[in-house]
Amino acid sequence: MFVSFGHSLTLPCHGAPSRDVEWRFQQDELPDWLHVAELYTGAFSSGNGFRGRVESLYLTEPGNYSLTLTPVVYSDLGIYKCQYKDETEIPLSDVKLEIRGHPTQNLTVKAGVLLSIPLYTADPVRVTYSAGLGSDEVLIFNANKGPARYEERCAQRCELLAQNYTPFAEGVTLEDAGVYKVTDPETKKTIGSVSLHVSVAGIVLGVLVVLLLVLGAFAFWKYRKEQKQAEPVVSYQAASAEDQNISSSRAADPARDPDRSP
Repeated sequence: MFVSFGHSLTLPCHGAPSRDVEWRFQQDELPDWLHVAELYTGAFSSGNGFRGRVESLYLTEPGNYSLTLTPVVYSDLGIYKCQYKDETEIPLSDVKLEIRGHPTQNLTVKAGVLLSIPLYTADPVRVTYSAGLGSDEVLIFNANKGPARYEERCAQRCELLAQNYTPFAEGVTLEDAGVYKVTDPETKKTIGSVSLHVSVAGIVLGVLVVLLLVLGAFAFWKYRKEQKQAEPVVSYQAASAEDQNISSSRAADPARDPDRSP
């Protein structure tokens, strides 16, 4: 059965109602069989690496022991076996998961936002960055049987969200544009890749808003200045005490005013 990373998948299995059933898993290129889930009468449990990602309808649909896996990740590839708990020799279902071609994902984000890159796998995993075709790859994230290590390009900005195998990078810049490749450090296989494009629309819009505000303030200042220059200037000169006395005398005796005609 071919699968695509990040999607849901139902592993089919049907048998007699009210039986205890278990799902086992053998990962690619590994010899051990791992516990996926146990479907008991009235109880359900999932194994390490599958908790929170598997569910079944067997409690509401007796005899339907199919298992739904969400989301499918790289470490899920391999062989799945559904069998009665007490009859391990005869499997009810035997399914092999293989990866369908996973093309490069094109992703466009605005500068300054939070960036998330799906890894589609848990530890071990490594992420490299390159500016484009022909450019050297630079290691930015590595998790291999231990705490995740963030290299210089990702230090202080990245954080791994283990629940969905997604690292986050804060404050995307134009320098973050390029190709991010996710690989398995043990098998050297490519798990997926993301071609990131950073949009500057948000930055340009912000600059334009500030520029318009500055131009508007300047235009208003210039308008007010021109208005003040256009107003007539009226000056007043205070009369001296002597001039005031002469004016009072003339007003009291018109005959003594030489400027007045009889």
